[in-house]
Amino acid sequence: NASKVKIPVMLLQPENDTHVMPQAQNTFAKYAENCELVKINDARHESFNEKDKIAFPVFERILKFYSNII
Repeated sequence: NASKVKIPVMLLQPENDTHVMPQAQNTFAKYAENCELVKINDARHESFNEKDKIAFPVFERILKFYSNII
């Protein structure tokens, strides 16, 4: 059903996520019409609670995404 998603989607994919497996995310990103898959190096599941060197670029990326779709 990913091909039915027409809205812009930014999908964050932390490199060291132990809660979500990347295969399904990769499949969704492949078939969703307007999906940006963002891989976050050295990050775990909750990228927002990471060290500043990881969290701050994540926040910046999210804000940039929103500013481009509004």
